[in-house]
Amino acid sequence: MKPFRFLVFVAAIVLGGGFLASCRSSHPAGRVEKAAAVSPDQVIRNFSIDSFAGKEKDWHLESPRADIFESENRIRIQKPSIRFFENSEPSSSLEAGAGEIQTSGARDLWAWDQVVMTSTDGARLTSEWLHYISEKERIVSTAPVTIVRPGTTIQGVGWEATPDLSEVLVRQQRVEIVGETPLAGGKGGGKDK
Repeated sequence: MKPFRFLVFVAAIVLGGGFLASCRSSHPAGRVEKAAAVSPDQVIRNFSIDSFAGKEKDWHLESPRADIFESENRIRIQKPSIRFFENSEPSSSLEAGAGEIQTSGARDLWAWDQVVMTSTDGARLTSEWLHYISEKERIVSTAPVTIVRPGTTIQGVGWEATPDLSEVLVRQQRVEIVGETPLAGGKGGGKDK
């Protein structure tokens, strides 16, 4: 059996309410409203961009359309497809309906509208929106989330993860484990339904 690398931390009392407040994230709805009020300085079709942390590739993004807002240091992207890397190897992919890249400073990413992340080891995360904080190499959100691995489904509201989904912290969570489990007393096995 492959080692279960997926870590889920219960953040109830220990982390308290400060967890998501410290993430500096906000729901992207305000970003969308702001973006709609301003015309882009430039529009690029079949847009792609790479981001590096030192000499290592951090992520690669492709989008059929990118609206550049130079004075606001941001790029609004349609239907982004993002691949995250760890040690120069792909670690996960992300698909969403829309997103935004901060072009100055930390080069953070936001994605929203049917966000789906899939790790190379098979974990699948779905959420309404997320914020990738480049400086911390963490993905955060206050939105509902569902994480599926073979035999396990986790749902919650508010979450934080590494880009490869090997570590995920879910607040207000509900875990459902499906599959073979031993009976009381260690005799035999059974199926949970």
